[in-house]
Formats: sequence, C-alpha cells, structure tokens
Amino acid sequence: MNKIGVTYTSMIPLPSLRWQKKRMWLISLFPLLFVSDVLYGAIDYFGIEMPITPGVIFRGMVLIFSIYFVFTRLHIVNKKLFLFISLAVISVLPSTMICLYYGSSFFYDLSFLTKVLYLPLVTGMIVVLRERYKISSDEILKYVEYSSYVLGGALLISQLFGIQRETYGDYAFGNTGIFYAQNDMTLAFGLALLASGYRLVFTRFSWLRLSLLIMSAYACVQIGTRASLAVLLGMGCTVVACVIWCDSEGRKSAFGKMKKFITGASVVFVMSTIFLYGLAQQQEYGFQQQKLDEVVQGEFPRLLLFLAGTEHISARSVWFDLFGEGADGFHRGVAKYFSKSESRRMVEVDLIDIFGGYGISFSMLIHLFVFSILLVTARQFFLNRDGTYCLIAAATLLYLAHSLLAGHALTSPIPTTLMAGYFSIFFGRDYSLSLGHVHSRVAG
Repeated sequence: MNKIGVTYTSMIPLPSLRWQKKRMWLISLFPLLFVSDVLYGAIDYFGIEMPITPGVIFRGMVLIFSIYFVFTRLHIVNKKLFLFISLAVISVLPSTMICLYYGSSFFYDLSFLTKVLYLPLVTGMIVVLRERYKISSDEILKYVEYSSYVLGGALLISQLFGIQRETYGDYAFGNTGIFYAQNDMTLAFGLALLASGYRLVFTRFSWLRLSLLIMSAYACVQIGTRASLAVLLGMGCTVVACVIWCDSEGRKSAFGKMKKFITGASVVFVMSTIFLYGLAQQQEYGFQQQKLDEVVQGEFPRLLLFLAGTEHISARSVWFDLFGEGADGFHRGVAKYFSKSESRRMVEVDLIDIFGGYGISFSMLIHLFVFSILLVTARQFFLNRDGTYCLIAAATLLYLAHSLLAGHALTSPIPTTLMAGYFSIFFGRDYSLSLGHVHSRVAG
C-alpha cells in the first residue's frame, strides 16, 4: 500500500501541485474571505451570540500567516516594503506600552493595533506568495474580480430571502442585505468592481462576466450611501482614462482597437445607468437628499466627530501626540466630547483615529506609504501609458479618499485585504506581461 501511495504521488506533476496551492491561496485570500462577513451578518441578524466573530477568526489567521511569511522570507519581500513594515512595527511600540499602563481594555487595543498593521503585513505576505507560486498580476486581479461577484450575489440573494438590514432606516433608501458593516462593504465593492470592469475591457470580454458586473454594481447602489454612488463614478472614470490613454493595442488591428473602445463605452454606459438609478432612488428621500446637498456644498460629513476628536487631542498630554495613547484611551476620550450614551467612539476619519491612537510617527508612515504608491502609479500611468498603473492608482485614490472622508479603510481589514492585493502588484515581481499588454487569449 505504501509502495502504491509513493508511486501515485510521484506521478503528480510538480507544476500541478504548485498550481493547486496557488489557487487555494488566491481563493482563500479574496472571494472566500468574504464568507466570514456573510456568517457574521447572519449571526447578528438572527441574534446569535458568539464570543468571537468569524471575521476575527478568518482575518486573524490571515494576519498570523502574514507575520510568519514576512519575517521568515526576508529575502523575498521587497526591500522598501520590508523597511516600511519594520519602521511601522517599531513606531507603534510606545503606544502599546502606554496603553498597557493607561488603557482599560488591552484586548480592544490589541484588536485595533492588528487592524492598522494589517495592510503592510498582508501586502508583504501576498508578495511572498507571488514569488513562491509565480502568481501574475492578472491572476491577482482575477480573484479580486471574483470578490465583486461574491459580494453582489450574497447581498442580492439575502434580499431575495427577506434578509434586509436597513442602511439608515425606513426614512431612507438602501439596505445591506446580509452584511453588517455598510462603509466597509461599500469600499470593498468599489475596489473589487474596479478590477472587474478593467479586466472585462482589457483582458477578455464575455457576456457572462458583463452580466455579473451589472449584478454587482446594482447590488452596490442598493446599499444607498453616497459612497456607493461615488464608487460607480470612479469606476467609469477609470475605464475612460484607460481606454483613452493606455497604449496597449499598438500592434493590434483596427478591429481590436475598436472592440476595446466599444467594450469600454458599454461598461461606462452601464455604470452611468446604474448610477442614475441609485441617485434617483436616494433623491426620493429628504434625509438622503440633504446628504447629497452637503456633498455639493462641500461640507465635511464627519465634522462633528472631527471636532470631538480634535478637542480631546488638544486637552491631552503632548506625549500622547508623539507616541499615541492606544485605541481604547483615544476612543474613550472622543466619546466624552461627542456622546454621553457611548463609552467609546471613533472619529471615523482614519487620519485622526490613527494619530490619536498611535502618535505622529506611525500616522505619517502609514499615510506616506499609501500616498507614495498613489503618486508613483499615477506618474507611471501618464508616462508609460500602462493600464496596470492606472488601475492601482484608481484603487489607491478610492481607498485614500474613503479613509479621509468616511474612515473604515486603513483601519478595516474587510477592504484592506483587496487593497493589499493591488499593492502586491506594485511591490512584487510580475510573471507575465504588463496588463496593458496581456493578450486576449489569457483566461478570464
């Protein structure tokens, strides 16, 4: 029996085993990871109590694997990325010591700390996996695209079965179906839809994938937030920019170029139609019309929370400005100036929440990390006319804008796993031609 087993195993081609492991990692990191959010939504909807949520279990495992891969495969991780990870870990150590002394809930502090370190660590892990299993940029984006289908399908199916969690209340349009975290899910939708629309135009067109894209975009606007509308606008603008500026079809026929243009125009038309539908639905309610008017007038949506946060910062010790006071101490301080009914309150502007909890050094590091990638990819897109850079720049801009205006980006693992996938393309070595030059025969 052992002999047969050995013979059978030896007959399995090594590339096949590598491919199976590669697919397992990609499925687990991207579309399958959102199953934890479906489970948590169901648990909360039906009133089931659990000591620990599925999201903490699933994404906690991802973080543990990330720490292991990054610090045991130093020779693989991009040097600049590893330098940033090292500096980030060192810069949060003082706040960790402070919260041990001043904080009232070390578990709360530890939980929030893992969230702010999640982006660089998971980015590092995916870079290692890409090197180890020879994962191309297009394969990363393919599974990010699949995430949009999982999100859209789960939301619409849950609504079909009557599971509808109202985003605001019966006085407004929108619900999140089975999902719980509306801001996090909206941003995750946006990041996944960007890859979906881009690959539909530049990799391979199919009517099935167009139908799935329409389904996911429609599900996104069902959430009913201003961000859900902004997501579709951003996606449309990205496709337009890539179609007009990318020099990806230089050696193709006029028919090939025309096909790309028609496909791009079709995607923009579909996104515009769904955007107008969502806008019309929101304008039927005075509450949401007022919110839309605030956007037009340039009002800051988190102004009251921002003022509460800055008031607490101005009243605390200057040492906390330098080193932070931990998430527990900062969120308790914000709650004192904002709400008497809550013991803790986030500002929901990542810049303030991270500065308040971890001080000036880490806040500057993490924002410089994201902002520098945005600048480099945008510059490379305009200089090289490469759609890969356009896509990463668009995703980074959406991520950063959401972070500054609505929070729940840099401090939320839900969309951050997708963002780590985009960043791994930036930091990792590719094993195929640039996406702007991928041949149409690449599998969808």
